Amino acid sequence: MKKLAIVLSGDLRLDFAIANVIIGLKRYNEDLIDTIYVYSDMPQERREQITSLWADRIVFVDFAYEDFARDFAISTGGEIPKLIAENKRFGHYIYAKFYCFDYLSDYENVLWLDADTLCLNSLTPILCGEALSFKWHNGQTSQIRAYLRATSAGGGGFSRKSA
Repeated sequence: MKKLAIVLSGDLRLDFAIANVIIGLKRYNEDLIDTIYVYSDMPQERREQITSLWADRIVFVDFAYEDFARDFAISTGGEIPKLIAENKRFGHYIYAKFYCFDYLSDYENVLWLDADTLCLNSLTPILCGEALSFKWHNGQTSQIRAYLRATSAGGGGFSRKSA
């Protein structure tokens, strides 16, 4: 089984941030990371530029707003909240974190990182659970609960494994 998959997402506005995350990951975790999945609708030229940072580890997965809207409707049966409407500050890209579940059977660990994460050291303490405390606090719990209900009831949930 592979060690670790990283999942990131963002659009052309976040290309520099995604590149910075990848640079830090490569610098401090080259022996730990097997694959970095980037969910995006960036143009091919920009994808190639980012992929050149770590060519054998980066996989882009198409993730346009239309893909998200379809998957969201299938998973929750609900309407997309205005807070995450297309072209908002966070938009649909924050929901790419749900695709982490697609990779759990292929990797020992799957880690979602926001596109603005600065990687300044090894990820090993995070993976070992050393002195970590996480809290969900941005108010989007109703969508998460709906997603979890849909997936636990056999509703499928999000699933967009890359080709």
